[in-house]
Amino acid sequence: MEKLKRSSALLIALCMVFSLPALGDSWASAAEEAPAGTNPAEESAAGSGSFEFPESGITLNLPPEFEKTHGVIIPYGGFDVTGGAGIYETILLYFALDQEEYDTFTENTDPTQEEFDEFWNSSAFLVAILSSVNGLLFDEINKYADGGLDPSAAQLICSVEGCTHYLYDTGESLPEGTDAVFLEEFESLKSLTNELLEGSEFGKPTDPAAEMIGRRIQFETTDTEGNPVKSEELFGSHEITMVNIWASWCGFCIDEMEELEAINGRLAEKNCAVVGLLADGNEEVPLASGKETLKVKGVTYVNLLPPENFSDLFHIEGYPTTYFVNREGIIVGSPIVGARIDQYEPMVEALLAGDGSAAEALPEESSEEEAEESQLAAYVETNDDSVYRVIVMDGNGEPVPEVMVQFCSDTACMMGKTDETGTTVFQEPLGHYTVHVLKAPEEYTVDEAEYHLEAFADLTIYLYKE
Repeated sequence: MEKLKRSSALLIALCMVFSLPALGDSWASAAEEAPAGTNPAEESAAGSGSFEFPESGITLNLPPEFEKTHGVIIPYGGFDVTGGAGIYETILLYFALDQEEYDTFTENTDPTQEEFDEFWNSSAFLVAILSSVNGLLFDEINKYADGGLDPSAAQLICSVEGCTHYLYDTGESLPEGTDAVFLEEFESLKSLTNELLEGSEFGKPTDPAAEMIGRRIQFETTDTEGNPVKSEELFGSHEITMVNIWASWCGFCIDEMEELEAINGRLAEKNCAVVGLLADGNEEVPLASGKETLKVKGVTYVNLLPPENFSDLFHIEGYPTTYFVNREGIIVGSPIVGARIDQYEPMVEALLAGDGSAAEALPEESSEEEAEESQLAAYVETNDDSVYRVIVMDGNGEPVPEVMVQFCSDTACMMGKTDETGTTVFQEPLGHYTVHVLKAPEEYTVDEAEYHLEAFADLTIYLYKE
């Protein structure tokens, strides 16, 4: 079943180009492991006026045509597809199946490979949105996908609260031979994408996993051999414990085990350790499978079974997910989602040195210059000049002159025009101001988003040619 289980990740999301972990095996387990609020088994277009993706900062308000459909529409997303860089995906999948056919498959907990392929081959992306919490341009987002995304297929939806949201056209369509009723409906719904987006709400993504930093975790459980384990004793004996949460069906988790064993040996010299946690280990068959895997891979580090309060202890976006815990039992550093061997030891080193930000690095192949460039997409940066400065750039980072910018307080609005450096300056008292682009040169699409400033700052706005 391993091939079946891995293939779901490629079909579920754009994760295929981000080289991310699988999020489920059969549809049933994918549903169980989906982020809170985006569980595909709990969401359906029938009778639902909207789909909320709080972790992506998006609420998709559906046009009436999405309410009662012949096919089944499934929301999926709400997780960081880069495992730390703050790039989130939001997806609506269309299945060319009626509700009864769809339910028949999702209730099957052990589908054959043929059934599984037939199910996924009946689906296509209706909507795919990529969001950057750091306001990255699409070209910068594409670096995390190793250039595997087509920039011409991306369209900026809006920029809000320093975050960018892009519509990405995957170019997918339903396969040949699909019933004409579903084909026509799919194309009709896709044609309503702009209407869907115009009526939806976009904000800033949240990161529940990152918000867990600083939380103390306590539990009692057993290891895979039945030995009792208390968290106080487990964490108290090491400076940093790397908790690698995996699942018996997760090929990515299994593939990294031999290297994790080697890492554990190196960490022991620094009084640190790797500890595994088998997320589905409370079930008989997964436990037996997991124990056999550990034996075959030669794993000697401790592997735990999930404690009763497992879901409250750790936020899981996908497998493997790795948390870092200090000797007081406090989560430190950013959790790492995915099998990212090159990031584990640098994170431990950073934590030992008192810096927990290491997980936010660019991919390994990125140079220091690229890492520095990625920060240029931040929309707001405070300044010490006691002015409000608005800078308008194009998608290539070139200044855009002759842009009319409106700068409003609660009682009055002022106008500014960008100069040849793409800059206009407002020398107003410290306060709350709303900023938006009123008019741009003819070849550019006007950014209709509103930006809010309080502290003196430089606000960078990016415009794109039509």
